[in-house]
Amino acid sequence: MAYEVLARKYRPRRFDEVVGQEAIARTLKSAIEHDRVGHAYLFAGPRGVGKTSMARIFAAALNCEKAPTPEPCGECSSCRMVFSGADIDVIEVDAASRRKVEEFQPIIEHAGYSPTRSRYKIYVVDEVHMLSQTTFNSLLKTLEEPPGHVKFILATTVPQKVIETIRSRCQRFDFNRIPIPAIAEKLKIICKNEGVKASDEALLAVARASDGSIRDSESLLDQLISFCTGEITAKDVEAVTARISADVLFDLAEAFAAEDAQKALALSKGAALATTAPEEFLEQVAEHLRDLLMTKVCKDAAAVLDHDKAYIERLKKQASAFSADTLTYMIEILGEGRRQLVTNMPGRLVLEMIAIKLSRVEDLRPIEDLIVRVERLSRQYPAAEKASGTTGDLFSVKESRQDSGRYSARESRSPDRKRRDAQARGSDDAWGRVLSELAGEKRMLHAALKHGRAELTPDGVLRVHLPAATAMTLSNQGAGEVVAAAAKSALNKNLKVELVAEDEEPEPSGGAKSSSKGIDDVADRAAEILGGEVVRKER
Repeated sequence: MAYEVLARKYRPRRFDEVVGQEAIARTLKSAIEHDRVGHAYLFAGPRGVGKTSMARIFAAALNCEKAPTPEPCGECSSCRMVFSGADIDVIEVDAASRRKVEEFQPIIEHAGYSPTRSRYKIYVVDEVHMLSQTTFNSLLKTLEEPPGHVKFILATTVPQKVIETIRSRCQRFDFNRIPIPAIAEKLKIICKNEGVKASDEALLAVARASDGSIRDSESLLDQLISFCTGEITAKDVEAVTARISADVLFDLAEAFAAEDAQKALALSKGAALATTAPEEFLEQVAEHLRDLLMTKVCKDAAAVLDHDKAYIERLKKQASAFSADTLTYMIEILGEGRRQLVTNMPGRLVLEMIAIKLSRVEDLRPIEDLIVRVERLSRQYPAAEKASGTTGDLFSVKESRQDSGRYSARESRSPDRKRRDAQARGSDDAWGRVLSELAGEKRMLHAALKHGRAELTPDGVLRVHLPAATAMTLSNQGAGEVVAAAAKSALNKNLKVELVAEDEEPEPSGGAKSSSKGIDDVADRAAEILGGEVVRKER
């Protein structure tokens, strides 16, 4: 007997065997039970999710010798012929090969004849969106008022291409992509029946590669069984599907976090050569960054990620190197790369540009983000000025250049002011050493803290004042412990670190000196953020 592929051998023959489409199966069974079967149905959804299988099961249930029954018996001659595709009263039509009106017209004309041996004459039209406009128009009248013994089941992957007048005459059912855990469970049953050994990790990899299609997953499993001599592993899935390994994806994200463009380019080149197309490479990198993003924004990452516990823990560890906003921006860059590939830009050039951009993402913030940061600094300046005049233990991140000659030489300073300036400069040096300690391996954290404001209390508490959103994000990531360790290493002090969300304070009223001072500070900070220099200051 000729070999039968898994997709055909394990094709569903009962409503409850159709994976992931329980609501549709329940509706059709209920319609049969209560004698409310319509004359035309439209099954819409992606490839390989059970549209044609559901149509055959529905047809078998309507024409079963035990009908009306919500489940076909699968044993009578009518059921066997329907599932084998040999029933002359269940006509399956491929609209892609019969799209012209002269090719489809005989089917419409024969609808008026009674079924040969069954209760109903059922037309299953696959890929119905391929019919021409003229063919659709010729079908309208028959579809709206067919003979009582005729049922139409139209299936399509592109429902929007089916004309509105056809859709309005059908009961529409939208088939969903099948969840990855459900596909993996079905594959596990198939492996058990076939006597094939496969790891759970491998079956999950097959399910992810199938993009929600049960048929694609069964075809890939068939291929893996032929490829492997022993147990199927995740490495085998990567080899057959040309997908990037998880280790390479983690190494690539690590290179992005470390701003190591050379390493990112090398990894991208090797990974791209292993995949069939540049867009697939970008898609897999985006999927990994999406997984990192989900671990940051979701309390229960396992509920939204189709990975085992160990993999999710690995994701959480790496996600600490990024902020949620950074990951979102990186995914947007990958999306732009996909669009550039559509414009026929060379794939290698696009991949190299993307690798470099993602390696210096902190330098590529949109100008709108920089404007917001400058505005925030201008509003927070009064609070910083007030704090700098009340404590000598202030660790101010403000550059000491504001007191080193950038202001007019005619500006007089009292002895107390000079003493406070000297203390602030000493504090700058201490906080600068802490930041330098972070700049080596914690560049993302360093970038978030360098525009903050820190002070040391007499009882040994280092308070870092940050915008509310930044403080909350870093606190959730456990950044306080990292800063404390850096302070221990840089200052040889055991400090308790508190990340303080700083509220905005109103602008000071009155005082020309205070106003001009705020303008100077905002100008200097804007020049620092934007990488320029102040040419002229006007008050």
